Amino acid sequence: MDPAPTLVVRPVTALGVSQLAVLLRDAQGREEEILRRPGMDTPTVTAEIERRLAAPRGDGGGLVIDLESCDWVDSGVLGVWVAWYHAVARGGGRVVISRPNERIRNILRISQLD
Repeated sequence: MDPAPTLVVRPVTALGVSQLAVLLRDAQGREEEILRRPGMDTPTVTAEIERRLAAPRGDGGGLVIDLESCDWVDSGVLGVWVAWYHAVARGGGRVVISRPNERIRNILRISQLD
C-alpha cells in the first residue's frame, strides 16, 4: 500500500488580502500545488482534505497548516482548523501547525489549541 499523502495548507494574509494554497507533499518531501486562488472558500478546501485524507485507512496521512506567511487568525479560522482536524483524524491522520508567529501562538495558547 502506498503511504498516505500529506496535504500542506498555506494561508497567506497581507494587506487585507487572503489567499490559500493547498499542496500535496510526497514521501520525498516534494510538493505539488493542487489548489490555489484568492479568497478560496473553506468548503472547497475541506472537501479536498476529506477526499484525500479522511478515508479510514489507519495511515490517514497528515495535514500541515504552514503559517509562515500568515499574520493573524480569528475565531472563524480556528473553527475551520478544528473541522479539518476532525476530518483528518477520521482517517487516522494528524494535523500539525507549522511556523506560527508569536501573535498566533498566543491565540492558540489562549484557545487551548496549542
